Amino acid sequence: MVRRVCQIALLIALALVSVVGCSNNEVAQNTSAEEKVENKIVVEVSSDQGKTKIAEKTIQFKGDQTLYELMKTNFKVEDDNGFITSIEDVKQNPAEKKYWLYEVNGAPAVTGAKDLKVKDGDVIKWDLHAS
Repeated sequence: MVRRVCQIALLIALALVSVVGCSNNEVAQNTSAEEKVENKIVVEVSSDQGKTKIAEKTIQFKGDQTLYELMKTNFKVEDDNGFITSIEDVKQNPAEKKYWLYEVNGAPAVTGAKDLKVKDGDVIKWDLHAS
């Protein structure tokens, strides 16, 4: 009787190890596949309503990223409490009421760069102009 109980307990333990081992492997495979997916955005930087081109880059990224994070890692950027005040050494000028503004896919931005989660295929246009 004791031998029979030990056999059943051993079978249950083996079954649990098999199930847990398989499920962890699937999660690891899904995670690594997601990490390999690269997204792209295009960032254009200009001034005076696009008259003067300053920079343009196609940026590849993985996972959730904000526009602010990508700007900081791909351009020379200065900010004041998260508001971008200079891109590629071109500074905004409050005395002339010139500020960095941006649009996403042709529409004016409705959030700050720190809050905008970029998506694959987005086209971001920064422009320094009088507001």
